Amino acid sequence: MLKIEQTRFISLNKISNIHIHNFCHYFEQSRLSVPQNKDLFLVVYIKRGFVKVSFDDTSILAKSGDIIAAPGSSKLEFSFSAYESQATPDYYVLHLADISDMIPDGSCPVINLTSAPEVLSSKFQLLESELMTQKDGWENICSCELNVLMRLISRDVTPLSESIAAPASRSDQLFKEILDYIHVHYCEKITLQSVADYFFISPYYLSHLFDNKKAVSLMQYITHLRIHEAQMLLRTTDYPVKQIAQMTGYQNANYFFNVFKQKTGMSPNLYRSENSSE
Repeated sequence: MLKIEQTRFISLNKISNIHIHNFCHYFEQSRLSVPQNKDLFLVVYIKRGFVKVSFDDTSILAKSGDIIAAPGSSKLEFSFSAYESQATPDYYVLHLADISDMIPDGSCPVINLTSAPEVLSSKFQLLESELMTQKDGWENICSCELNVLMRLISRDVTPLSESIAAPASRSDQLFKEILDYIHVHYCEKITLQSVADYFFISPYYLSHLFDNKKAVSLMQYITHLRIHEAQMLLRTTDYPVKQIAQMTGYQNANYFFNVFKQKTGMSPNLYRSENSSE
């Protein structure tokens, strides 16, 4: 974790006078309870990972590229999680002072900026670099970056009532991201628990979500993808059946043989011979 404290920047154009109380860059899974301070404003940028934001008996899931912004008086608690079990989250935490009323009361703390994620990443990386090196003009550079950042945030703020009133759209977006993840990783070692951990949700919720959206279990869907991929490889390549089994996520060739026959009604070798002759 990188932590820099107590720095003041003064804008060249006199638009604002923003005081950074502290600047932290984290690379760890953790829970973060934010101490209440009415004189500070919290900004969190999620560069990589997922964050469960809990407040007032409500929880919202934030993901890579999102910003969390809220007055320091808000009762917020964050739980950070990585994309992969071997990876680490990557997020920045800023506590700012002297922020005017740029974020209206009653706003949702999770903000999906329309700016491309790489734009946000570059801004926080620049702030970090300038704070660490403090070369000539660093105060003005940081102040300008913060001014732009706060205006981007204020432009895309939505009322909390709208965010809470639209759980279906959030679950649809989450399910889309789950499907995207599965379609990339289905040939790897993957389980209900590992997918739930990846998205920082409970296995029960994931199972319930999948049943509602697809009318099949997650593992049944993964099996369908694997067998479909195996069929394509059997038709279009000369790879041995054992190699195809491994390529589609089955380390045990006999188990692959049994699953393939159960799903297609024929053995992998028979499937290959019949489709090769067409």
